[in-house]
Parts: sequence; structure tokens; C-alpha cells
Amino acid sequence: LTTAEQSSGNFELLAQFRKNNSSADDVEITTPDEHRVNHGDEFKCLLRLDGTKMALYVNGVKMADDATIEKQEDIQIVDFTNIVGDLNHHVNDIQLFPFSLSDNDCEILTAKTNYLSFADMSETLNYDS
Repeated sequence: LTTAEQSSGNFELLAQFRKNNSSADDVEITTPDEHRVNHGDEFKCLLRLDGTKMALYVNGVKMADDATIEKQEDIQIVDFTNIVGDLNHHVNDIQLFPFSLSDNDCEILTAKTNYLSFADMSETLNYDS
């Protein structure tokens, strides 16, 4: 997950899937203009990798149709360097799930709600584990 400044203090979020450390294989999803973030904004985002599909959610909204990726056996690097550097943010929470969340779960979890975790959300909404 990275950022690119589009205008003074206004950034798009970029989710990037890179296979074999080669940019030639990159698959990317970016935030459209209306979902860019400003320097200092608080936001929630979620990147979902589900076999051969990747999706990005920001503040309760899915940014694009699922992008197609090549299925991998494991994830080797999760990098938030530019988020911290460009936006001067600190990361409050990172969660990795051993299963894929539904679109509805992703939208609820990233919406501006009081749910602090997937467990908190699932307990409140009476989800089965």
C-alpha cells in the first residue's frame, strides 16, 4: 500500500500486488479522485487478497472491481513505508486474516464506525466464526 501526491497535500492510495519482486508483474488499484485523502486525514483501509482476486476498500467503499492476480502460496512482504512517509501517519492496527472477508465485511470494517476489530464487529453483528 503506497501513496502518490496528486496536488498539495492530497494523496491517492495505491494497492499494489507484485510477484517475484518485478514491477513488470504489478497489479494495481488506486483511489478515484473523490476518495483521495488529505495530509493528516484519519482513514481506514483494507486490502483483500482472495486467491486470484485483489480488492481495496477505503472508509467503507470498495475502490474498484476486483483486480485479477496470480495465486501465490504465501505473502513475503507487506509494506506501508510510503503511507508513513508521505502522509506522516502512524499505523494504529494491522490485522491479517487466514480467510477472505466478504465485500460486506470489508465495507463495514472500514466504514467510520466504532468497530475496533473484526472480532468486535462480528460479535456485535452476531456473525458465526
